[in-house]
Amino acid sequence: MHTARRPDDPHLQCLLARMTHHADFQHWWGTREVAAQGTGNKVFHHPVAGTLTLDRDTLTSSTTPDQHIVVWTAQPGSPSQKGLRILASAAAQQAALAPALIGSAREDLA
Repeated sequence: MHTARRPDDPHLQCLLARMTHHADFQHWWGTREVAAQGTGNKVFHHPVAGTLTLDRDTLTSSTTPDQHIVVWTAQPGSPSQKGLRILASAAAQQAALAPALIGSAREDLA
């Protein structure tokens, strides 16, 4: 899709030149099957929140189709939703501590 929108992109042309030396890529590239995926899901393994299975929705700007917003959500009541709440709580705690840590660092420098 990107090559159709920007056929003269020198960085893309360089990448394609390197990739065409691989037989698998040549076969794949020759099929020209391109599909944009606006939705789907993915499993993440986080050291604090554990395993998170999140749904993805990709929103594309109608005026600037190269810009996307990807929204990750968890099913209500799922372990993944609980994991996201753990992460949100941890982020809030870090944000609350940041001013104190910055002040302490400034005092150490003085």
